Amino acid sequence: MLESSRAFARSFYAFAGSRSVVAGGLVLAAAVLEGIGILSLVPLLELVLNSPQSGFASTAIETMQSIGLGSTHEQLIAATTLFLALFVLRGLAIWNRDVRLRALSIGFVNYWRSRLFHALAGASWSAVAAQRHTDIEHAIINDVTRMAQGTDYILRAGASLAILVTQLIIALALSPVLTALVLIFVTLVSLTLMPLIKKARKLGERLTHAGRDVHSVLGQFLSGLKLAKTHGAEQRHVARFDAKLESVGHQLIGFTREQVRAAFIFQSLSGLMACVVIALGLLVFATPIPVLTVILLILARLSGPFLVLQQGIQSFSNMLPAFEALRDMELSLARDQRPSEPAQATRADESEPPNAGKPLVEFRDVHFGHAGESGNILRGVSLTIQAGELVALVGPSGAGKTTLVDILVGLLTPSSGIVAIDGERLAGPVLANWRRNIAYVPQDPFLFDGSLRDNLLWAWPESSDADMWRALEMAGAHSFVRALENGLDHRVGERGQALSGGERQRVCLARALLRRPRMLILDEATSAVDVDLERQLLATLEPLRHQMTILIITHRLPNIPYVDRVFVLQSGRVCESEHEAAVSGQALP
Repeated sequence: MLESSRAFARSFYAFAGSRSVVAGGLVLAAAVLEGIGILSLVPLLELVLNSPQSGFASTAIETMQSIGLGSTHEQLIAATTLFLALFVLRGLAIWNRDVRLRALSIGFVNYWRSRLFHALAGASWSAVAAQRHTDIEHAIINDVTRMAQGTDYILRAGASLAILVTQLIIALALSPVLTALVLIFVTLVSLTLMPLIKKARKLGERLTHAGRDVHSVLGQFLSGLKLAKTHGAEQRHVARFDAKLESVGHQLIGFTREQVRAAFIFQSLSGLMACVVIALGLLVFATPIPVLTVILLILARLSGPFLVLQQGIQSFSNMLPAFEALRDMELSLARDQRPSEPAQATRADESEPPNAGKPLVEFRDVHFGHAGESGNILRGVSLTIQAGELVALVGPSGAGKTTLVDILVGLLTPSSGIVAIDGERLAGPVLANWRRNIAYVPQDPFLFDGSLRDNLLWAWPESSDADMWRALEMAGAHSFVRALENGLDHRVGERGQALSGGERQRVCLARALLRRPRMLILDEATSAVDVDLERQLLATLEPLRHQMTILIITHRLPNIPYVDRVFVLQSGRVCESEHEAAVSGQALP
């Protein structure tokens, strides 16, 4: 817990910097002004009650007399004015303090959300794939929200600590003996409440796990909602979801119960302590009434800041598991991260190949296997693809086609062997530039929840309407888009659900063509259309071979006559098929 607390403190200071010093100064100023304001009550009460003067009151009255305030009436007005002025200054300090602390709390949360988002965007594909998407969502939404609450509590606890220390110092100046008793009382209560702090941390750990389970069940239900409804299995998901929600509620109620218990213990003992102070002050130490009144006022006011401090520590302890989960996820995403230099994207028809005569793509004895798994998915793959070729990569399901493409686009790094683009190893700035000059159409066509225009412009924001209609026509999608009531402004729905599977694939193909890439990769991208439409779609690509290289990944041999070469992937190895096999149109055995 101590190490996590230090890590949290370092993280907060890295975000806040000098702003934390300014906020700390306001916290201290508000506490000092409040303390001085309470201290100024002593001479004010003695003047009102005309009671025997304490040492502090005598000094204050002598000071007023030295500046010409000789009468009791004048001194009373001066003491009252000073008290009101301190009260106003304290209010201004608290106002600025609370605004700055709240701004720091909100900013710190957004800082961590941004850190996680940047880590996710810059992480290697293997690091991202190792995380459950629902865990990432839970971290960015729920864990960060819990951290916001914990941060807010601990900042307020810091302000309360400053008030406690200041008022105890004032009480110590007024009556050292009674204040010593109060300090002993506070220490004993703090030791009594220590087990509750440890229990708050355990509840926080359980809450983190329970919250992740809720997000996991929700994600599975939404992903398989159509299947669940088809099979009438909704209630099974509902039962699991309700059970996970009950677990979350149990942890939250448990934490609230511990906070209320701590408050009850302290308030009960505070009442007892007040009685002891009154008895000892009057009967044993003969404390003047004004001084005893102020000490009792301080003691009464201590309960609020002490409870805020106690709850702040409990909330911080309960929040630490969420912070640890965020930090661990960030470290996990940053593992194997390779920062790349920015590269300016250029369209294929606007640039010349950097190394003329070199193959566009070359795999040299590439092996790949996932960490922790025995055996390799790819075993010594070697192949070359020349610029302007239309090449098919064919293989049965599970042969490693997707893995090979992930290596080609730089998502995965080979266990051994070399991947080269234009004769240069696929790494660093070469990788950054390569990603900006390829277009990938996956088997599962993904569209953002927006208009067709928004989805197309995502590929190339500078595109005109004419560019978009040209790309849609090339993909065979212009007819159905023109038939839509709003045309390019038609909303496609979440993941493109307002369109059919074939329509989504054609829009995704148009989006890829809009980039005018050096290489177009179609990963089972025509699986949702019939054979005739597949032939039409692929036929539109043939005239583009002088502008881009086209790689078609499929489980069946493409039914087109102009494929330059066919690579067959089986058992992790690649062999080049005869050119005539490309026109067979039969599924691979």
